[in-house]
Formats: sequence, C-alpha cells, structure tokens
Amino acid sequence: MTDSPKDRLECNGFVAFHDERSTATCLVLAMEGKIDNNNSYEINRKIHNLLQNPDFNCVLDLSKLEYINSTGIAILFSLFFRVKENERSFLIGSLHPFLERIFQLMDFPPGLEITKDTDLAIERLQA
Repeated sequence: MTDSPKDRLECNGFVAFHDERSTATCLVLAMEGKIDNNNSYEINRKIHNLLQNPDFNCVLDLSKLEYINSTGIAILFSLFFRVKENERSFLIGSLHPFLERIFQLMDFPPGLEITKDTDLAIERLQA
C-alpha cells in the first residue's frame, strides 16, 4: 500500500503510517518516534480521524516506537476498544525493547495480545 497524506500521520517527533504489509482486511499501522505530553493530544485526535470506522483487523507495529507515556498507552487502549467495538481483531506486533520492559509491568484489557513479531500477528489475523 502506498502512503497517501491521509494514510500518514506526523506530529512533533512521531510518525504513524499504513505499513506496506496492510491488506484489504488487515491494517498494519506502524508507529515510530515518541508519544509524550508534547504530542499526545494531537496524535490521539489524528489517529481517531485516520481510523474513524475500522472495518478491518488491525496490527500495530511498535518496533520503532522508542517512548510512550501513560497518555500514549491510553491512546493504544482506545484504538483497541474502537476496533473491538466493530467486532474486529486487534494485535500488537513487534515492540521496541524499551516498550517491552514497560509493557511487562502492565495489566492489559482482556483480549489485548502482544506477539513477538508483526508478521506473525498478520498471519494470525488472516488465518
């Protein structure tokens, strides 16, 4: 999938885009950079505009997301709930090593799963 301006979100040290592994039924959303107090409000607004009516399964590739604060985690959880409300599947694929340490300390909403590899997450949702 080629990124068009509406498929790409840039905001103060953060980038999210439709990964080329996306298909008609599975959106792979790659996130890079940082989500912190300086950009979280704008990211939340833009991501929800990008995913207004998610009629697809969703995989987040967080392998290049270097930092996330509690507001950023809330954004990820709200994406999860939005996709689940439409009775679709949602997985988090690869994690940046910093995020692995942070996520090990957390309790996730029931049904939110993290895989070690984005390609594995995509395979699971297309099976």
